[in-house]
Amino acid sequence: ALNEVSLQQMNCVEPPLQERAYQARQGQQAVDRAMERLRPRHREIYVMSRIHGVRNTDIANRLGVSLRSVERHVSEISTYMRETLATCI
Repeated sequence: ALNEVSLQQMNCVEPPLQERAYQARQGQQAVDRAMERLRPRHREIYVMSRIHGVRNTDIANRLGVSLRSVERHVSEISTYMRETLATCI
């Protein structure tokens, strides 16, 4: 069984570290470009929600808007980012 594991590991080809780093940079650049195209309010909500992990209720309180408004914005942003990044990656 140990020999089988070793053979399986040898057959598992992972891209070299440099290639993975390049792919990570490309992915981050795609996210940055997508964020640049967001409206300022959407960008602000995206950063608070996805980058800083702020809850929707706290975002609503900080911005002085309803929770429903924040939820709608988060949904729109998520759809936009998913569709935009699907074509880039």
